[in-house]
Amino acid sequence: MVKFVELEAFIKELEKDWHNVDRGIVRVTRVERPSSRGVVNVVLFATARLVDGNILRLEYFVGQVWPKYPEYSAITERNFAEAKQQLEKAIADLNLEVRDGIFEEAS
Repeated sequence: MVKFVELEAFIKELEKDWHNVDRGIVRVTRVERPSSRGVVNVVLFATARLVDGNILRLEYFVGQVWPKYPEYSAITERNFAEAKQQLEKAIADLNLEVRDGIFEEAS
C-alpha cells in the first residue's frame, strides 16, 4: 500500500499510474472519525487498486464538525466539497471512473 495525506500528491501519483489502475476504478468516499467532546474529524478517503495488487490510498483531512459551532462545520463542509470536486475532476480527466467505497488490502 502507498499512502498519501496530501491531495495533490495522490493526484500526481494517479497521473503517473493511471494506465495501471485495475478496471479503471477509483473509490472515493467520506470518512467521519469521532474525536473528543463530540467533535468529528472529516476525511476525504480515496483508493485505487493497481493491476499488480498494490493500493494507492489517500486520507485527506478536510476539517472538523463541531456540534456547538455550526460556522466551523460549514467551513469543513465547503472544504470537503471543494476537495472532492478537485479529486473527481482529476480522476475524470484521466478517463478513470469514480465509485463509492474503499478498496481494502487482501488479508
